[in-house]
Amino acid sequence: MVQSYAANPTAEEIIEKARAAVAKEAKFLERVKGLHFEIKFIDAENKPLSFSIIQLIGPKSRREISYNGNYTVEVVTACNGLEGWRSTRELTGQKRTQNQIIPFDQVAVLTDMTINDLAFYSAPAKGTGTVSYIGTDEINGKKVHSIEYKFNSGFKIIRHFGVNNFELVAYDQKNPKGEVYRQQVEETSWIEGICFVKRETILVNGKKYAEATYEKTSVNPEVSPNSFAFPIR
Repeated sequence: MVQSYAANPTAEEIIEKARAAVAKEAKFLERVKGLHFEIKFIDAENKPLSFSIIQLIGPKSRREISYNGNYTVEVVTACNGLEGWRSTRELTGQKRTQNQIIPFDQVAVLTDMTINDLAFYSAPAKGTGTVSYIGTDEINGKKVHSIEYKFNSGFKIIRHFGVNNFELVAYDQKNPKGEVYRQQVEETSWIEGICFVKRETILVNGKKYAEATYEKTSVNPEVSPNSFAFPIR
């Protein structure tokens, strides 16, 4: 059983315990080189909002495929750590497609997001960012330790871990408008010895915005490197 720390723990102590709580053995985390998620989103009124596929291949490749609620528009965003692109395609009507290069500063953020997602709570590598303990809070009736991760690219995320079991309770980011975007864990599932989010509530500035259900999660998917290459040169 995971033991809680006394008052004033360090970020490193909490991360160590959180990594122990998220996997049955450390070797299960070490085996992860890539992840695949398929996520259905519904709005606060239980109406279809969107559907996303996220593919992560270490160390720095990422592809996100998103569809709107009625599947009339597909948006693909991809990067390989060096370059990135976005393709918007109409699936009905005139079926127009627009491809664009993503600016390097945004590629840097997507790269750090990928590294962070595959790191299972580990601190950024030396010289690439920092972690800090920002105190305790209470979320959804659970007391939590809060850890802020900051990357040199500008990517930031705050994770909230349960004080008693060090399991992930919620995580916060700011959207482009500066609003606090909280994803609150409601249900988890164990896959290949690792605890993954199964369902979460999404709140914007404290108000429920949506609910996400991870319909599929797979470890080390087979993804062609061409998936991350710009579609047209």
